[in-house]
Amino acid sequence: MTVGSLMLEYFYEKDQGLRMESQKDRVKLNVGGNKFETTATTLASGGRNSFFGSMFNDDWSLYSDGSITELFIDRNPELSKWGPFDNNRLRLPEYITGTTTGKAEKIRASPNSWCCVVRDNIVNVYNWMLEEQTTITTRDYRRVNDVCWVDSNNIAVCSSDKYLASGGIGLFSASTRELKYNFQVKDEDQLKDYTAGALGVGSDYKLFSSFTESTNKKNWIGVWDQITGKQTDFLPYWPDSEATKFQWLDSSNCLMVASCQSRSKCSINLFDFRENTVALSWSDAMYQRIYKDAIAIEERNSICVVDSNNKLGFMDLRSTTSSIEWRSSTRDNPFYLYPKLAFHEGQLLSLFCDTISCGSNWVPTSQLQRSHCGWIRDFSIGGDRLFALHRYKDTFDVWETPRP
Repeated sequence: MTVGSLMLEYFYEKDQGLRMESQKDRVKLNVGGNKFETTATTLASGGRNSFFGSMFNDDWSLYSDGSITELFIDRNPELSKWGPFDNNRLRLPEYITGTTTGKAEKIRASPNSWCCVVRDNIVNVYNWMLEEQTTITTRDYRRVNDVCWVDSNNIAVCSSDKYLASGGIGLFSASTRELKYNFQVKDEDQLKDYTAGALGVGSDYKLFSSFTESTNKKNWIGVWDQITGKQTDFLPYWPDSEATKFQWLDSSNCLMVASCQSRSKCSINLFDFRENTVALSWSDAMYQRIYKDAIAIEERNSICVVDSNNKLGFMDLRSTTSSIEWRSSTRDNPFYLYPKLAFHEGQLLSLFCDTISCGSNWVPTSQLQRSHCGWIRDFSIGGDRLFALHRYKDTFDVWETPRP
C-alpha cells in the first residue's frame, strides 16, 4: 500500500433491541499505515460530493456487503488519470447502454465530465464513474425540449408546457434531482404563457431560453439570473422560427442566437449586451439550403454553418454584410437529419451520420467512429470527455484521451 492510500473497514455496533435506524456505524481508516477510527455520521457531514460521498446510499446509510469487509481506495491520481482532452488521440474505453424507457434524443456533458441524456419526458444523469444517479422529470411529466448544465452541480430543464409562466423551466440538482426553483416569464410585470425551446448559459450567471408566445406565435428570448431565478431581460426575436441554439462569446460579451430548422430559413444574430444592440444579423433569404447548425469561433473571427448535405460554410464574425464561403463535402449521403458542430481547444468537430470528424484549420485530421452502432444522434464535450449518443440503439459512447 502506498502513502495516500486508504483502507476502510466496516463494522457495526448494535445495542440489543435497537432498530437498524439507530445503529452506530463505525469506520476504520488505514492511511499509509496509520490507523484511524470514525463514524459514518462524520464522513457523511462532508456532503454528497465529498470524497466519501459515494459510500452512502440515498438514505445516507453506509453501503454494506456481508462478503466485503474492506474497501481499498488509492488516492494516487497517476494510477487512474487520463490525459488532457485531445481530439486526435481520443480512445473509446467504455460505452453505456441506457434504459428501455423513452427514445434517447439529446446528450449534454457537464464541466466535470458528468453527462445527462434526454429520453422523452425524463432526464437521466450519470456521474463521473458513469453510474446513473437520478431521473429528473418535469411538471406533469411533459416532454423535455432541452437541457443545459448551468454549472457542475445543476441542470436547467425546459418542457413543452404551454403555460411557461407557471413553471416550464426548472433548475434541478444533478445529484439529488431536487427542484430548486422555476424560471417564470414576465413582460411588463405580467406573467405570460409561452412554450420554451432551446437553453443556453452566459457570463454573470445568465440563463437564456427561446420562446414562442402561445397566442400570436411570436418568438422571444428570456434572460434570467441563475442564482436568484429572477428574470432580468426579455428580448424580442422576429425570425420565422424560434431560436435553436445559444452560444455565449466571452471576448465580445455577445450572445449568438441561431435558428436552424428544416422548414424555415436560417438566421444568425449577435446580441451585444454592452450596448443592448444587435451587432450582426444574417439570414438566408434565398431558401436554397437546409441549415442544421451554426457555431461561432472567436479565435478565428468566424461563424461556421453546416447544411443537411454536410457542407461547411464560413462567414466573417466581424462584418454585418458577410457572405458565406462554402466548402464541398466528400460524403456520399445526400441528406442527414442531425449534422452538428462543436469547437474545442482550437479544433472544429463535425458530426455526420456515424462519424465525428475533428481537425484544425478546417481540415479533418481524425475521425471518431464505432462499428455496428449506426448513426449518431447527438454529441457533447465536457471536462475531459466526449459523449456520443446513438440514434437507433439506446447507447452512448464515452471518448477519452489516454495518458502519453
